[in-house]
Amino acid sequence: MTNSSTENYDRTEKLRSYQQLASLSAVLIVSHRARRVTLFQRSEAGCEEVDFRGGETVGVATPNVKFSVDELYEGVALEA
Repeated sequence: MTNSSTENYDRTEKLRSYQQLASLSAVLIVSHRARRVTLFQRSEAGCEEVDFRGGETVGVATPNVKFSVDELYEGVALEA
């Protein structure tokens, strides 16, 4: 499995499996190709998807977690 197909699997089949878990309130997918973190979070309206990029702060409601995308990627060499 190549890296792009792994990321595709994470964002499709694996994500659908995670979303079926009633006790799971949020899923974070961290890209290995760009400074990008995608948050999938349950809300009263359903499942919300938000992308965060360099210079932004990721905020997860439950559990209450905040972190900088830049700090997360500090010292990481991204794949092309």
